[in-house]
Amino acid sequence: MRKLYKISGIAIMLAILTGMLFVFTVSAGEKTPPYVVAMKSTGDSSNPSRVAVDAITRLAYVLDTQYKLWIFEDADDPTFIAMGRPVEIAVDPGHYIYVTSDIPHNPVSIVHGTEKFGTIPLGIRAAGAVAVLTSTHRAYAALPDDNVVVVLDGSSLTITSEITVGQNPVAIAANPSNDQVYVVNRDDHTVSIIKNGMVIYTATVGITPTHVAVNPVTNYAYVSNSGDNTVTVIAGDTHATNTIAVGDEPGDIAINTRLGDVYVINEGTIGSLSVLRDTTLLQTKSLPDSPRAVDVNPATGYIYVVGGEDDAGTITVLSATLASETYVPIGHAPHDIAVLPGTEGDLAYAAMYKGTGGDDEGRVVILGRSEATRVILENGKPATMICDGVNALSITLQIPAQTITENVDLICSAWEPNTQPHYQFAGQGFILKAYQQGQHRAGFEFMPVITMGVNYPQPHPASLETELELRLGVPGGDWTTAGITLISPPAHNKLTVTLRHLPADSLAGYAIVIPGTFIYLPLIMRNA
Repeated sequence: MRKLYKISGIAIMLAILTGMLFVFTVSAGEKTPPYVVAMKSTGDSSNPSRVAVDAITRLAYVLDTQYKLWIFEDADDPTFIAMGRPVEIAVDPGHYIYVTSDIPHNPVSIVHGTEKFGTIPLGIRAAGAVAVLTSTHRAYAALPDDNVVVVLDGSSLTITSEITVGQNPVAIAANPSNDQVYVVNRDDHTVSIIKNGMVIYTATVGITPTHVAVNPVTNYAYVSNSGDNTVTVIAGDTHATNTIAVGDEPGDIAINTRLGDVYVINEGTIGSLSVLRDTTLLQTKSLPDSPRAVDVNPATGYIYVVGGEDDAGTITVLSATLASETYVPIGHAPHDIAVLPGTEGDLAYAAMYKGTGGDDEGRVVILGRSEATRVILENGKPATMICDGVNALSITLQIPAQTITENVDLICSAWEPNTQPHYQFAGQGFILKAYQQGQHRAGFEFMPVITMGVNYPQPHPASLETELELRLGVPGGDWTTAGITLISPPAHNKLTVTLRHLPADSLAGYAIVIPGTFIYLPLIMRNA
């Protein structure tokens, strides 16, 4: 991950039992499971909602119904573009981004990269769902109150045609493989199939259809019918339909085009995730916390689900086999999530509506992966873990035999955080996290405590070296010594501490710092 994480190197784990030396296999240079790497504020009274990503520019876009479009690159602080209240977004990768507004008289906003390119007026009409047919670089936007879809050309900022569809079009998906566009008409329970600027077929689906997604490899389109707990599968060539019973109130859909698996969120009282392939239901997995949205990274197979109610929001990451990899409570329930496809960091962006007014802020949670050292702790077995921190400077953990009821995955990765304004970063930092059965164990307590030797770079003047400390914190936030006890003061490029527990904050990590009141030119330049 650019700017945040460096590559960690080789590690080993040794356990000494009854006088014998046991060498356990430790993965070196593999990547961590997805975890929270940043949480970015969108300001007081903001309401981040829909999320979309551009796989070519590697930018992420988050709609804020308080009249902004937030733009993210990696885990950096976002920028924004002011616009009429945005409601839906569609990305033509490497070309234009189309943002609709559900307020009459508001135009469709066209964005190119990080700049607003222009607008396409709709008169007094309001728009909703929008999708891009990438084979033609045209966008299709639904006007629900008019039962019309308009075809948009972002390059010329024009409407090229208008197409009458069914009643109350609420969702659109486009298939570049056969140039067909699928428009879900909620009120008459149909899907209008468009090709070459006209409706070529109208398919009858289930009761109250709400979402649609298409697999361009198989040419199947999938429609969630929340009113009768089914998914309708529409064949791309014959338009024949199959109905599949799924969970309670199916909604959002994501498709792994590499595996052919289709993931359907069931938002009802008993939340779940249904997995389909072609026209067959493979399985349904129960999910906690009222799931709301889903996305998948075909390159890695990771499935991202957000959900929750009120202040009990969560992000769950599953493997392609539906094994739980990460489960993170994040505060207020998130609205949507999108992941950048590929293996470069697995960056995913979740929009979280915190609240309005006062100190409440909207936030975007960013998940990612980094290359790391991983060790498995087993009950009653001591271990030694060596991982590379910043610039390959090592961190050594001596872990006495732990009292645990189930194995613990301990992950260590290099980290270069912003420790200002109270401290200057002194050239060494790292993330240390514990997982049990795929769930992140924030605040994990070591019983007994572990000993950690941390190497840091030279040169440091002797007068400054005595001021170096190992602290934990979050970038730009507070930095404390909670759970850290100094054993030997900094000397000869190394300090030694005991560690009682890991940070309770999922964003927190460790860094060697020096008080910000000290003036040391290399450190000042390092933080500039």
